[in-house]
Order: sequence, then C-alpha cells, then structure tokens
Amino acid sequence: MDKNKIFLGSIAVIGIFVFLIAAYYATNKPKEVKTFEALKKVEATDNTTWSKSKKHVLIEYGDMQCPACKAFHDSLKEIEKDKNVTNNITLVYRHYPLVNVHQFAMEAAIAVEAAGQQGKFFEMVDKLYDNQEAWSKEKDPKATFRKFAEELKLDMDKYDADIKSDALRKVILDDQKTGNDVEVSATPTFFLDGVKLEVATFDEFKNILVEAAKK
Repeated sequence: MDKNKIFLGSIAVIGIFVFLIAAYYATNKPKEVKTFEALKKVEATDNTTWSKSKKHVLIEYGDMQCPACKAFHDSLKEIEKDKNVTNNITLVYRHYPLVNVHQFAMEAAIAVEAAGQQGKFFEMVDKLYDNQEAWSKEKDPKATFRKFAEELKLDMDKYDADIKSDALRKVILDDQKTGNDVEVSATPTFFLDGVKLEVATFDEFKNILVEAAKK
C-alpha cells in the first residue's frame, strides 16, 4: 500500500478521534450556573409570604393571565402543606405582565397591587388565578376584579383610587425591569437564592424546594 495513503489515512483517523473527543466534552460540559446577587435579598417594595426569616429567598416573576403561572400557583399551594418549606423559604412575587400576549395582564397586576395596599396581596392573587379561565374570556374584566376586591372586604373607595394610581403602575413596571435585568423572558420564572431554576416537572420543582429547606 502507498505510504502516503497510509499516512493520510492515519491523519484522518486521528482527526476524527480528536473531533469526537471535543464533541463529547462540549456536550457533556456541566452547565454554568449563574447567580444573580440582587435576587438573594428581599426589597422593601416586595410582597412576600411563607417564612419571614429570609433564610432562603424564592422569587417568582409571574403574569396573572398566564396559564403556566396558574399551574405553578396550584403547585405552590400543594407545596405550602410542607411546613418545613414554608418555615424556611421566603416566597416573593414580582410582576412580569406579558402584555403583548395577555391583554389583561397589566390590569390584573394593578388589581393585585391595589389589594396589596390593604394587606390582601396574596388573597387577590389566589382569586385571580383560581378564576383565571373565566375572566380571561371577558371583554373587560375590571368589574370582575372589583367584585373580588369586595369579596375580600377591601375599602372600595381606596381600591378604586389605587387602581388609577401611576405609583402602582410604576411598581409593576419596576418589577418588570428587574426581571429584564436578570434575563427573564417567560413566565413563570423562579429564582432560588439568586439562581434561576430550570425544571421540567412540578415534582422536580418541589424537590428542589424541599431540599433547600433542609439546609
């Protein structure tokens, strides 16, 4: 056999071998975990529930009209039954209304914030998620949001004034800006102690929280 052919063949085999090794390490390289320091702490304007200790901070960026957010909300209500989780993790809800996709997302966020002005933020969150399918089909759900506020026994004069407030709209837009700063692009997006959670199932999500609560 021609020595040049043998040489070239050997080079080709070596080249393929090197390529395969490089491809293996490229595809099996551990994914870099990015930590956002700003999301390790609770801000004064944040609405929080679960633990008051801030030992672990779970931040959700959500959209009240988002079906996936409603599904995760239902999952969180199940997780709440584990007192070790709620005693050790502080849950923060921040607004990220996807107004280009959900036409009532901003109005819903404002209604929630208005309820929050009277200490009923998460109670209003529950009502909007629990009834999301119905009000999302309405032509204008503002009257429905107001009915929910009445059911929560809010001061309706204050509620009516607050939903017109530029200050509340600014709170929502500020939340959205912080979401953009930490690369939120969809809802819901969760960060635990500054690390974005990438999960495929609710069980995986729950397990992460259960394990974190033990630390």
